[in-house]
Amino acid sequence: MRLHLTTLQKWSIPGVLATIVFLALSCASTPETSNGSPQTSGDKPIVRGIAENPDKLQSQEFLSVTLPVSNPRYLSCSAWSKAKILSSVLSSLKLHEELSREKKFELLSYLIDELPVNAPDGLVRQVYVGQFFENKSPLEIRIGVFTPGKDATIKSDKILVFMSNALLGKDGEILRGGGKIIDLDANASVLMILVGDQVADTEFLTNKPDPSWEEIEKMSSFEKVFLAQRFIQDANPANDANAEKICQSILAKGDSEPAVTIMAMLMMYNASLAKENIPAAEQWWAKILEFSPKVPGDMTPANLETMNGTDLYIMKRLLGKASS
Repeated sequence: MRLHLTTLQKWSIPGVLATIVFLALSCASTPETSNGSPQTSGDKPIVRGIAENPDKLQSQEFLSVTLPVSNPRYLSCSAWSKAKILSSVLSSLKLHEELSREKKFELLSYLIDELPVNAPDGLVRQVYVGQFFENKSPLEIRIGVFTPGKDATIKSDKILVFMSNALLGKDGEILRGGGKIIDLDANASVLMILVGDQVADTEFLTNKPDPSWEEIEKMSSFEKVFLAQRFIQDANPANDANAEKICQSILAKGDSEPAVTIMAMLMMYNASLAKENIPAAEQWWAKILEFSPKVPGDMTPANLETMNGTDLYIMKRLLGKASS
């Protein structure tokens, strides 16, 4: 099997993504190890999976190939951060409906378990999903780790890049004819920052300061609920309480449109998950499913279970509060 362990620096980053990558990375540099420079070991790549050749994988079977690193320091993040990584990858690849919850949990393990974050900046892992495309070829997800420069506008400890070989259509759909790596704009990709044990999808990042409460009070209900979403999804746990405060005020008024109400409820559900308060999350989830028939559009109980319900399942598995 040929292993494409090239460096992430060679990947093209044009268009909209270039702006946020520049803000997060700036003058990227790799930290030194104890002997003065980052080291990859002389060992063979670490292969995990039923088959060692991705072309031999059956549908929804997984394979990972990881760059061996001397004295590896593995990714360590909160359970909520792990759930966010999975959710972003699934959403990017439109895999929420395709994989069972058990398969989603298995995929998360292949993506982040024992992922070395002290490797030289670049590609550290490839994850394959068998027979993803119409031609029976596998989906490939390349995982890169970068160290931001000191003058990066958006501060973080690491940048995590998940870039697939799945091409995007003009309307954002996944083209299933076959896979090809082009760049981060053309391929379904996710960029996340790591701050301590928290991660955030760059989709929710901004280099602007958070608004004051006086400014928030002047916002519309729609603006408030999307700000709450940004707070929940960022890498600052202190903002979770702010998100709850915003959503509690929306729900207390009781006069918002159904779409705003259910979004506020979903943010309360997410805030409970972020705090690892599973009983509270379960209570909010029951309320969400009960309220969802009042919301026009595609927020049906079935769709909510497929998309948002996964987070509750994943969190319970990660926290050891659910059977496999």
